Amino acid sequence: MSWLGFYIQDEISIVFFGSKKSPAKGIPMANVLFSAASVGMMIFHKIQLTVYVFLAQRYAKKIAIIEKTNNK
Repeated sequence: MSWLGFYIQDEISIVFFGSKKSPAKGIPMANVLFSAASVGMMIFHKIQLTVYVFLAQRYAKKIAIIEKTNNK
């Protein structure tokens, strides 16, 4: 179990797919509602992708440790 109370595989799914929204859908809506919001959304999306790279590496290490301990 992870610190969120889920199995690690479920935690990974929640973290990576729980917050995904497509910029292709969000940017046109932001342009209608706010004039400068599309630039902010594009920057946020790039930051989000960068953070996901570091999270993916962290989760890969966790999974490797779990698999290593299960194979002993």
